[in-house]
Amino acid sequence: MYTIRHRWVPAYVRHIFAAGMSSSQRVESSHPFFKRYLDHKNSLIDFITRFNRALVHQRHEELVANHNDCNEVPVMVTGFPMELKMSSIYTKKIFLLFQKELQESMTYICTLISETNESKVYMVKQFEPEKPFNRQRRLTYHISSDLISCSCQLFEFEGYLCRHMLCWMKVMQVMMLPDKYIIERWTKKVKTVVVFEQLPNLAEGQSFFSRRIALARIAMELVDECSLREARSNFLMGELKNLMVKAKYIDDDSNIGKQPSKSREFTNIVRDPNPVRTKGCGKRIKSSKEKAMSQSSRTCSICGQMGHDKRSCLDLQTTYGDLFFIFYFYVYIS
Repeated sequence: MYTIRHRWVPAYVRHIFAAGMSSSQRVESSHPFFKRYLDHKNSLIDFITRFNRALVHQRHEELVANHNDCNEVPVMVTGFPMELKMSSIYTKKIFLLFQKELQESMTYICTLISETNESKVYMVKQFEPEKPFNRQRRLTYHISSDLISCSCQLFEFEGYLCRHMLCWMKVMQVMMLPDKYIIERWTKKVKTVVVFEQLPNLAEGQSFFSRRIALARIAMELVDECSLREARSNFLMGELKNLMVKAKYIDDDSNIGKQPSKSREFTNIVRDPNPVRTKGCGKRIKSSKEKAMSQSSRTCSICGQMGHDKRSCLDLQTTYGDLFFIFYFYVYIS
């Protein structure tokens, strides 16, 4: 084990990016997580049910973290422009780590100790008068590549700048963090980008689904690249329309590159549909019975006049009133 210590001891592998994880950290962190849901007494059916429940809970926590990254704004501590900018780029968890390093960099001082035509070497240490022998870090600035590196190797191992490199940027008055020091893995937009190792190729005899997946990958990258600029989008739209017309007439390899004949050329013109009367607009359509009733003239059978019937006739109401008065007077006299 000692002879291969450069493969497993963390001090020897800090120059390799591992997102801050050690060789067994991932396994050790997963054990307590699943112990909350699983037990050695569970049957096979219970194991599957509880395992799926654990995965659902884990995905729910990831959705909550994504929601917090998109909607919550962290509290600014230093007021440095770099801090405000990185709060909109980094995820909340990584930004809090970066904010802590930025805050600690205020207590460090940077001193130039040597300089050559290719590099400059600085010594960064914490300003504590009561601790004259505090730990120092060696920071190297490479002039040709315009890159800095620190002996603590926090940036190489975990992917965000250490307090020593941020102290050097403060001295050099670097207000914004350059893009070359931003690892895309820790950004908010990393889940919206599809990453492929290499562009796929089509092989002879591939199945339909394999060809479709390969073409979809290339088309997805092409659309993502061209949609960033309006000129690229217009160019891609025109080229895709031309390819759509040419691809319809290709049946096998012998027809590739040939122009379609004029007899087969046609244009489908899609026009707007004819306007349709909106339901419920205008006056209500009357039935034939209603039209006949409105056109017919009523004649009263009592007075012989038109416009009303015997139920609403005034003469009949007057006659009934007179008869009632005579009947009441006769009863009163008798």
